[in-house]
Amino acid sequence: MLTPTRTTEIGIFSGYKLSDRIDCMTVCIAALADNGKGIILATDKMLTSTNASVAYQYEQDDVKKIYHIGNQKIVLLAGTIQHAFAILENAKKKIGGEVSKKTLKEVIAIIKTEYDEYRNSWLEEGILKPRGIKDLHEYYAKHKDYQQSFTQQIDQLIGNAKFDVEFIVAGFENGEWGIFNITNSLQPQLKTTEGYATCGTGAPHATYVIIDSGYSKSMDRKAVEKIVKHAKIKSEKSPGVGKGLELEIYEGANKTYPSSPSPKEESPAE
Repeated sequence: MLTPTRTTEIGIFSGYKLSDRIDCMTVCIAALADNGKGIILATDKMLTSTNASVAYQYEQDDVKKIYHIGNQKIVLLAGTIQHAFAILENAKKKIGGEVSKKTLKEVIAIIKTEYDEYRNSWLEEGILKPRGIKDLHEYYAKHKDYQQSFTQQIDQLIGNAKFDVEFIVAGFENGEWGIFNITNSLQPQLKTTEGYATCGTGAPHATYVIIDSGYSKSMDRKAVEKIVKHAKIKSEKSPGVGKGLELEIYEGANKTYPSSPSPKEESPAE
């Protein structure tokens, strides 16, 4: 079902619009099992795509939100699909064929760099360039030279602009899985200690279910799988979370579900 949602614009510049109300309409869940020896990854199948000031939300089976940088480096994505895939494709090109030689932290650093560069370009195209300012570096270098009312307006626009992309990054190394969150303005957050990570509009519901279940990363895979599936169902109460389920389960570095995906089920980015 295609659901259009009109956004609230904070600026329209040469047809480029930045919205303060396009949230990451989805849910992504990653949870460790067997003390990090296994992991369960789950997302819905709701996509958010923008056209001018309208954000379209719809479920689609052949666009996967569990994205494989490599066999043991995996990203769950939330937010506008065009932005998220552009960032991940850029990161994958930067990593090249060296993914197996890079640590999880090195891969995350590359993704975060591409994330920040893409977000900055998004701000520059929407706010600065229509006003004759090349980029953020030029704007801040000349900040004191502009009229105060001008800089106040731009600073407010930059501060209010919501870049609607979030990632959960999972990786297997040294015999264990690790989990990080990447969001708009924060440094990557280590989530391995808690054993789970969530993102998207469904994250609050999913997190509550995980905590309320008594989850521990020492639980076996079957128990954690049951909790994750329940958290996904409860997250559907949140706006923009779809009914579909994309699920991957790993025992060590081996994917046990789905065990033999058909070509249709393979990520188009791989």
